[in-house]
Amino acid sequence: MAYAPSVGLEADAAARLAVGFAAGMRLGGTCGAVTGAIMVLGLALCEGDCTAPDGRAKLAAPFRVFNERFAEKMGALDCPGILGCDLRTPGGMATAEERGLFDTVCMDAVREAACILEDMIGAPPASLAGAAAGTVPEHVAETTARVAPTIRPYRESDWASLWPFLHATIAAGETYAFPPQSSETEMHRAWVETPRATYVACAADGRVLGTYYLKPNHPGPGAHVCNCGFVVAQEAQGQGIATAMCVHAQAEAVFMGFRAMQFNLVACTNTRAIRLWRRLGFTVVGTLPGAFHHQRLGFVDALVMYKELVT
Repeated sequence: MAYAPSVGLEADAAARLAVGFAAGMRLGGTCGAVTGAIMVLGLALCEGDCTAPDGRAKLAAPFRVFNERFAEKMGALDCPGILGCDLRTPGGMATAEERGLFDTVCMDAVREAACILEDMIGAPPASLAGAAAGTVPEHVAETTARVAPTIRPYRESDWASLWPFLHATIAAGETYAFPPQSSETEMHRAWVETPRATYVACAADGRVLGTYYLKPNHPGPGAHVCNCGFVVAQEAQGQGIATAMCVHAQAEAVFMGFRAMQFNLVACTNTRAIRLWRRLGFTVVGTLPGAFHHQRLGFVDALVMYKELVT
């Protein structure tokens, strides 16, 4: 709907046109984010008679480019390939709902489609204002500006709100190298006392939605590279909070004098985080075979991801 005015559609009409695209047209087929984006590309790029062979042929290339870029980011174009379960079956639908995939992976798909569209045809006019510049791509900064949680330094009074979702994340043993059995005292030391700084992301009503720490990755000759850890409360996931915190962290890191940011042990199974870090400009500089002991899946590969902040 963001592109509706620029392609001659009322927002309500665009919503009614696209309502059937979700969940692969309700049949678990092509992702609705893909179908909607292809519709936008056709409306934006078609010139003259698009029903004629020449008109259709001119659109083949941008359609192919979008599909290739989306598949590269999300792993597939269809719902089963993206979600890892088949929505055409009762069991697959139940799995998607139980894991909250519609609110997490599907939202990632929508954001990726929007980012690719913006690269191909520009930002929707209504969203151009307020785009921020800095150490992240413009389309990411603009998305973050729309989400706009309040990110501020940690206060000790935040711990009571922060600890439950931090504990749940660590205890799951699926994304962080902290021991799953870590006590509250141990995690307070690791998350608040040891780092250079700790921050929280808050909703308009003050609720703590996420947190991150910032610290040197190594002492001495490696102290110019920082390391961060990010955690978002379960109920706030899929709302751009992690993106906003990572954008904020990069700016804070530069302000503190760091020249680069490194994530040391990103479990290869943490595909959502990997997609996000890549979208924010991080690259995989190394793969460590079997280096992460996943609580459920056993030994899995871990990625080292890196981004220069000052060139």
